[in-house]
Amino acid sequence: MEEHIKRMIDEFNQLEERASKLNLFIETNDIFKTLPKEKQDLMRLQLQGMRVYEYALNKRIALEDI
Repeated sequence: MEEHIKRMIDEFNQLEERASKLNLFIETNDIFKTLPKEKQDLMRLQLQGMRVYEYALNKRIALEDI
């Protein structure tokens, strides 16, 4: 497998883990509920951006001949 493909897969895996942790924090941690609305909104926006990034990386990986 080419090195750039390995890097994309590693990046995707790291991003997926971070996005999952952020999502878990948003969905289940009581601390999140105590944050100001603006911070909550920014965290949700960050998660949304991470999911778009995940999607793009996943599509790029899928287009490679692995």
